[in-house]
Amino acid sequence: MPALPPFDRPDATLIIRSSDFIDFRLHKEALILASSHFERILKTPPVSLSVDSLPQYDVPEDSETLDYLFRFIYPIGKPLIWDLRVVGKVIKAALKYEMKEVEMEMRDHLERLSADDPVTAYAIACQLNFEEEASVAANHAIGKEGLQYVSELDDIAAGPYFRFLQFISAKVPVYNEEEPDMGPNFSPAPQTLFITPPEPEGNRSSNGCKYEVFDPATVVSSQYPPDIILQSSDDVQVKAHRIFLMMTSCIFSGLLHGVPRPRPNADALPVISLDVPGRLLSRLVSLCYPLSEPSMDTIDDLVELVDVALKFELKAVHNLARKRIMKLEETETDPLRIYYICIRFKWYDEAQLLAQKMTMLATVEKYYPEMEFVPSWAYFNLRRYHARCSVMLGDLLLANGRKLYSTSRPCCVGFIEEYEGVGEHRRAMEVVARSAIKDERLRVGDSEFIRPSPSYDD
Repeated sequence: MPALPPFDRPDATLIIRSSDFIDFRLHKEALILASSHFERILKTPPVSLSVDSLPQYDVPEDSETLDYLFRFIYPIGKPLIWDLRVVGKVIKAALKYEMKEVEMEMRDHLERLSADDPVTAYAIACQLNFEEEASVAANHAIGKEGLQYVSELDDIAAGPYFRFLQFISAKVPVYNEEEPDMGPNFSPAPQTLFITPPEPEGNRSSNGCKYEVFDPATVVSSQYPPDIILQSSDDVQVKAHRIFLMMTSCIFSGLLHGVPRPRPNADALPVISLDVPGRLLSRLVSLCYPLSEPSMDTIDDLVELVDVALKFELKAVHNLARKRIMKLEETETDPLRIYYICIRFKWYDEAQLLAQKMTMLATVEKYYPEMEFVPSWAYFNLRRYHARCSVMLGDLLLANGRKLYSTSRPCCVGFIEEYEGVGEHRRAMEVVARSAIKDERLRVGDSEFIRPSPSYDD
C-alpha cells in the first residue's frame, strides 16, 4: 500500500517498506544526507525490487513512525506531534538511523510535553536512557494531582520508578531551567540521577576474598584424571571431567563437542574460555559433580550462581540455589529483597507467598539493587497490594478487639498499640495472620505478581 503524500511520488528512486507494509517512495540523496545509517543500508543489495523495479528495503518501524521521521528530512514543514508515545517512537528511530538533528529537536519536544503528562514522559525518557529529560519530567510531577501508573512504565525497571516516587514524595525539585548565578564559590546541589543506579555500599562480601579453586580429585579417583580445563574471565583455570559437564548442561555439551580429547599422559589439556569470574566458575564446576556442595553463605553468591546456571542451562544447580535462597528467606527479617529476586528469575509462586508475608512489614518502600533487574509493575503491584492489605488488616485488628493508635505509616504494624512485651505483640500478629489467611480479600491473585496489572489506577 502506498504511503501518504509526499511519499508517493513517481520520481522516487527507492522504496522503504514499513512493518505494516506501507511503501514510502523516497529519494536516495535525501536519505543519505539525513542519515549515515541509511547511507550504509543503501550500499547493500536491496531485499527485493518493487513492481516498477525500484530497490526496496524493509525496516521494522511502523508507518506512523516513519511518516513523522521522513517529514523531518523533507522540505515540507516539520510535523507537530502531541502524542508522547509517538514522540518516543520517533526518537528511538532517530537514534537508530543516526539522525542527530531530529533526535535533538524531539528531545526538546519531549521536555515540553512532560509538563502535561510527566509520568508518561518520565517512562519514555527512561526507556531511551535520557537522564536529563527524566529529571525534567520528575520535577514537573511534583505537586501534580491525580498521577497514575501508565502502561509505558511497564517497560522500565523498578529502580527508576522507585526513585521517581521517592523524589516526588520529597517535593524538592532539583532541576531548574535557569540556574541563578550565586557567585564563583557557589556549588549547586548534585542532580538526582533517576536512571543511573546508586553506587553500591561497599564491595560484596565475597569479592576480593580468597577462595579455594575446585579440585576434581576431591570427589573422583585419581585413576580418572581431568580431561578439560575451563578458564575464567580473570584467568583462573579449573580442571574438570567433560563427562560430568556434558551430562549436566546441554550448553556445555555444545561447547565441548568436537574438542579433542587429550592423549594418555599428556602434559597439556584443552582449554575452554568462559566469561565467568573464577570464584563463580569454581563453584559452578564443583556442582556438576555428585556429592559436592560447596558453601554459599551469602545471598549475593546464590544470585550470581542462579544467573550463571540459567546461562548454561544447569537445571540441577539452578534448583539447588533456588532452594537455598528460599531457605535464607525463612531467617530474613525483611523478605523484600528475596521477593525481587524471585520476580527477577520468574519464581512467581514464591513471590506470591512472600507478598502475603510482607503484609506484616511497616513499609515496602525500600531499595534493593535487584530492583534494577525487575519491571516496574512488580514494585507497583506490591505497594498497591501492601496498601490494600494495610487497611484490611487494620479492620481485622479492630475486629479482634485491639486498640489502634494514629500513625502515618501505611501498614497495619503501625496501627498496633505498644503492647507490654514482645510476646504479646507476637500473639497479636498471630491473631491477625490467622484472620488474614481466612479473609478472601487478602489473598494474592493468580496473576497479580506475574504480569502488569490490567488496571493501572493507584
